[in-house]
Amino acid sequence: MSKYIINHKTKVVHHSSYVCDACRIPNYESEIRQDCTDEEQILSLVEKTYHQCPYCFELSPSVITPKTNAM
Repeated sequence: MSKYIINHKTKVVHHSSYVCDACRIPNYESEIRQDCTDEEQILSLVEKTYHQCPYCFELSPSVITPKTNAM
């Protein structure tokens, strides 16, 4: 399993260990979803235009990004 799940349509990054029903991951179409283990890529995405999922990262003890944005 990947460490992060990226939804490129809504520009939201999920922390896979903390995904819950509120994240609605099963509703993602395969062409907009990317599984990723590269923390540098995630950091780069969030610094630019992507947001952290408020449900996953609120539960996560290790938030890697310098800012958080709710959906």
